[in-house]
Amino acid sequence: MLYDIVRVLSGPLGSDAFIEAVHPMLGRLLDVRRMLALRWDADVRAFELVWASAPGWSPDDTALETRVVEGGRVIRTADYLAICEAEGVKPSAFAHGLRHATLVPMSLVDRAVGVLALWSADRAFSRADEELLTTVAALTAARLAR
Repeated sequence: MLYDIVRVLSGPLGSDAFIEAVHPMLGRLLDVRRMLALRWDADVRAFELVWASAPGWSPDDTALETRVVEGGRVIRTADYLAICEAEGVKPSAFAHGLRHATLVPMSLVDRAVGVLALWSADRAFSRADEELLTTVAALTAARLAR
């Protein structure tokens, strides 16, 4: 599956099309019903939506994603509301009612270029899920930086 993802990410598809093509591949292993790919603009400290698996994302819903991109760290939790409270941020309306989350930075060597995020109501994300998503995020970062 990772080989197929690399082929898609190195191919000629546009930004929205390549994420849309990767989404069902990831769905073979992960719960991707609620997935976001966000590009980070460090100059204005804001995200741009690259792709969302469902409607409802708002640029105002990115407090936890900002923590991930600025800190260059993964957040994986089985209690999304608790982690938002611990981080002192408002939960995203896009993730309303979804308990499990994994948010990973899309990073190049010298900077973060975005965040790849998954939420699930009933399936906890494992360390292996986090590692797979981190690999896909790194490949996506290289693609977005082109």
